[in-house]
Amino acid sequence: RILFSIVLVIGMLLFLEAVSRVYLCRFDRGAWLHPERIIYRFYPRLESVAYERRQETRDGVVEVLLLGGSVLNVEWSAIDALIAERLTRELRRPVRVHNLAAAAHTTRDSLLKYKRLGDDPFDLVVVYHGINETRTNHAPPDVFRDDYGHYSWYRFVNAIDRDRRLPVVALPYFVKHASIAMRDRFGWSNVIPTSDPRPEWLEHGLDVKSARPFRENLSAILDLAESRGEPVLLMTFASYVAEGYAKEAFEALELDYTRHRSPLRWWGTPETVAAGIRAHNDVIRDLAATRHTLFVDQAALIPGERRIYNDVCHFTVAGSELFVDNMMDALREVVETTDAR
Repeated sequence: RILFSIVLVIGMLLFLEAVSRVYLCRFDRGAWLHPERIIYRFYPRLESVAYERRQETRDGVVEVLLLGGSVLNVEWSAIDALIAERLTRELRRPVRVHNLAAAAHTTRDSLLKYKRLGDDPFDLVVVYHGINETRTNHAPPDVFRDDYGHYSWYRFVNAIDRDRRLPVVALPYFVKHASIAMRDRFGWSNVIPTSDPRPEWLEHGLDVKSARPFRENLSAILDLAESRGEPVLLMTFASYVAEGYAKEAFEALELDYTRHRSPLRWWGTPETVAAGIRAHNDVIRDLAATRHTLFVDQAALIPGERRIYNDVCHFTVAGSELFVDNMMDALREVVETTDAR
């Protein structure tokens, strides 16, 4: 009887493990043998960059990594192409830009992605964040979490990051993942949704609780870059809240923007977004000074006007070109330093 019970328990555990892997396969086809690959369901570009770096040879190529939100993403700007073109033209060397920036991502996402890129060094890591974390502030102090676990997205990725058993056993993460998904499905979670912030929590946005985790995440990126011997370029976040901003005026294309792409309500109110960006920029300036990183004060260098901005933070073509112009001295400096080594 004892032997039968042991065999039964082992059989049930094996069955549940198989169910767990089938469940994860819904999110990533390679998860049956490698359940930890579920991280690529949330960060698909991370897998592509890792694969590209394994396949491509360096041969004197300048390798640049971009970490940030939608402002640097290829669907929202041509900044990565402009960096590659300007550097290639001016330095007469091949330049390869690996872009991990993605819409809505924060410093927490950038840290999680950067940790998984391995030890093959980049010639430069560019970090540009400031607005997306303002959304996290729209929660009461007792709900806010420094790991942004009060924001539905991060409960999934935090669980993956912290589950050291996942490469071997899928069952514990399956239970966690399924429970999170079920609570979200039935509205049992007290979290910030992935859509607009909760209207009843907007008043909490002026309390910029994100400044502390913003600093911690950036500091962790800088620590990791230092251990890998990779220079980092930090930049303040440029933004423009047009005069007389209102939902109706934005939707009617009446504000001092060009395309009116992203409504400010995605991040909060004009007041809470401005307060959050100011606090985050203060953190960036302090880290750049104390950690002696490369630094560009984009917030001070980019004027607020229609020809530059499509909305509160996304650039027009002219804005993208100015953004890259402001970076060029720092980019040249790091490439010259790399050549000297």
